[in-house]
Amino acid sequence: MRLLTALALLMLSLPALAAEGEKKIFKCKDAAGRTHYGTTAAEECARSKVTEMSDQGTARRELAAPLTEEELKNREERKLDDDRKKIDSDERARRDKILLSTYTSVDELEQFRVRKLTEMEKVISSSETTLNSLRRSLERLESEAAEEQKAGKPNPKTTKALEQARLQVDRHGQQIEKRRKEMENMRKQFDDDIARYRELKKVKPVKTVTR
Repeated sequence: MRLLTALALLMLSLPALAAEGEKKIFKCKDAAGRTHYGTTAAEECARSKVTEMSDQGTARRELAAPLTEEELKNREERKLDDDRKKIDSDERARRDKILLSTYTSVDELEQFRVRKLTEMEKVISSSETTLNSLRRSLERLESEAAEEQKAGKPNPKTTKALEQARLQVDRHGQQIEKRRKEMENMRKQFDDDIARYRELKKVKPVKTVTR
């Protein structure tokens, strides 16, 4: 009985002893193309692929070489590009949802476009009227300041008023230019929205016949 027990324990321990006695062999090539073998990966192969070999000399598994700086950079750029595409796709889906829930037809969208652009044109026209008035006031002040300078009696009040008038003219001119750019962007956005709405609703553009 004791003999059978001892034999059983020996049989159970054999796989563990075999595994313990089996050493891993690694194969790799360095940057110069020289092949290295060893129980550990050679330091010369720090940037190379490493193959773990079996006792029969066949490849058991491969350990990929670490990425180079260029590969890491390319991977990061691809990730950033994928992230941007995902953000653009999500934003497009959000805008599509708003577009479809806001307007019931292309005509409604086009009418809204005309209304908003007309409102912007009125604002710009009003600002231009104000700007023309400011320019006339500026011309009068410049003429008055020139007369005072010619007479050798410059008036500090006129000089100060002239500076303020020039600032007002510049400020209004910049505001008008800003509104014109906003109007152009609005026009383009409406054109894009109308084209996208037609695409989503599968509405073909109306062809106009020229005579």
